[in-house]
Amino acid sequence: MNHDLEKSFEFFLDNLESLKKQYLNKFVVIVDCKVTAAYEDYEKALKTTLKTYKLGTFLIQKVDNRPSSFTLYLNKFSVVV
Repeated sequence: MNHDLEKSFEFFLDNLESLKKQYLNKFVVIVDCKVTAAYEDYEKALKTTLKTYKLGTFLIQKVDNRPSSFTLYLNKFSVVV
């Protein structure tokens, strides 16, 4: 895994409690250990973020009280021609 993404995931885990206060039940976009946006659903977060950042340079994580909060979402696409 990309070292920057690892650091951003650690940032997410380390700051989860404070993120819950502002972004509970939202999908946050994390770039370089900073929250750059928050969305109601994953698909919108991904589509919107891809307009600004390259795939593999950002994380999208759901902020909630369940263990799924500790899941690292890896974005992969397949192109069929």
